[in-house]
Amino acid sequence: MDDEERRVLLAITVEVEDGHLEYIEIRDGDCAESAATKFCETHLLPEKYVAPLTEHIVEEVHRIRWKSALTLLCK
Repeated sequence: MDDEERRVLLAITVEVEDGHLEYIEIRDGDCAESAATKFCETHLLPEKYVAPLTEHIVEEVHRIRWKSALTLLCK
């Protein structure tokens, strides 16, 4: 199943530079770290942002209580 077919569980707004916002979509079955890495690569952000973005994704998933719907740990 490709990305477009998987249900979006969460959309997070991320400021990538002064005042410029982008969105990261977390879909059913996504790995938080992989999603953060892909986002940083797509937006040419330094690797140092992967860990904090991963943490933010996990916190948001916990906050909305969809923890069981996502695979948060990469295999």
